[in-house]
Amino acid sequence: MRVGSLLVAALAPLVVADWMETTWYCDADLFRVCGPTELGPYHHFHTTYGTYELASIYDGCHGTSVPGMTELCIDWNNNRAHFKFSHQTSKRCLRKNAAGTRFDDNSCPYAECWRDVWDEVTCTW
Repeated sequence: MRVGSLLVAALAPLVVADWMETTWYCDADLFRVCGPTELGPYHHFHTTYGTYELASIYDGCHGTSVPGMTELCIDWNNNRAHFKFSHQTSKRCLRKNAAGTRFDDNSCPYAECWRDVWDEVTCTW
């Protein structure tokens, strides 16, 4: 039992969760409030093997350019998503963490640009 616990503890740092990054933007003014309904042009899925651009991150399920990923389903209203790779029998889940982070760099041609990070979590839905 002790050897098994030591082995699990030794391997734990090697486990890296996948995560997703989405952007949204708007040209805000006094009469308009920005919100994540206007998705930006840059969305990425990060794995141990690389970072891959996502073409569609609207509500619902989509195919992706991530090698081996068979589906990515996003539920914006509940700030959650799930995905599945061809070699896995169960889905894996993501949860959008707290409010987005504002960024202002050369990749943002709008008045406001925001970045959200979706972290892998245990599936409860």
